[in-house]
Amino acid sequence: MRYSLIFHAPEPGADGPEAGLAALDAIDAGSPSLSAFQPAGVLRAHLLTRLGRTDEAATARRRALDLTTDPAERDYLSVGLT
Repeated sequence: MRYSLIFHAPEPGADGPEAGLAALDAIDAGSPSLSAFQPAGVLRAHLLTRLGRTDEAATARRRALDLTTDPAERDYLSVGLT
């Protein structure tokens, strides 16, 4: 399941953030366990940020933050969150 994200999600900048988010949503709809895959949350946050949807991006970053124990990732994902 995890590898399907890598092979099917478009490059975040290739077709624009809207296309990337749509592809991520399509994969998520077919695999409910994707919400437990931390890199998918990071990608979602990145795409939402690029779309200017900052509240949704912060929610996605918090979810990704909840899924990691790596100190460097936690520091990165925490920047700007209150």
